[in-house]
Amino acid sequence: NLSHLVITLFKTKFMLFTRSKNLILDDLIISTNHGTNIERVTEYKYLGIWLDDKLNFKYHVSKLVMSLRNKIGFFYRNRLSFPPHCRKMLVEATFLSVLDYGDILYMHASAATLKPLDSVYHSALRFITGDSYDTHHCDLYSNVGWPSLSVRRERHWVLFIYKALIGLLPPYISSMLSFNEGSYQTRSRDWITLQVPAVFTELGKSSFSYCAPATWNSVQNYFKLSSFLSIGQFKSLTVSYFTSSCSCFT
Repeated sequence: NLSHLVITLFKTKFMLFTRSKNLILDDLIISTNHGTNIERVTEYKYLGIWLDDKLNFKYHVSKLVMSLRNKIGFFYRNRLSFPPHCRKMLVEATFLSVLDYGDILYMHASAATLKPLDSVYHSALRFITGDSYDTHHCDLYSNVGWPSLSVRRERHWVLFIYKALIGLLPPYISSMLSFNEGSYQTRSRDWITLQVPAVFTELGKSSFSYCAPATWNSVQNYFKLSSFLSIGQFKSLTVSYFTSSCSCFT
């Protein structure tokens, strides 16, 4: 019963999610029984992710880029203190972990929104290699042995789907995926495929219940799995599938 819900007022905010440009909500007020208004916000940090009322993740990416620039600035100012063989481990431990956190949530943001992340990532790679500023990003990936951020996000996304399929994620996530009838038979040659719901809007196609099955069925053209592997084996499989082959010069 919501009438008995007890909230801590100074910790409570409310946000309205909409992409409409014509909706006027400035006069919307939510108040407590004591007449105190609850603050409306357009961005809010929840479990380390900045949510915005448009769900375009521009604000989250901007905050992330700011944090990463501070890190890379510290690295460069103190680069003489870090031997070359330690720089890769330093970036992997303190930089990539920040980039990877929650990346599948904003992976479908616009290219313009995600571009600043590529820029700061390339700076980190140059810190590792000592390459000049005009070194092409494909050469940086090759020199360090790491893929592009888009490839990392795709790999994390497919791994997330796989964990849902084998029951390593909460049931409310796994329950949104349904196997095609007769596809999940460990001794069958049939590939494990998922039912893709009928969706008619671009917003609907970005939902987990549609995007996850569509992605899984697509990568199964390469994986051709008829039975499930261990997590370690599947991670190795995704490394061989997701490559950062450069087509910039072709």
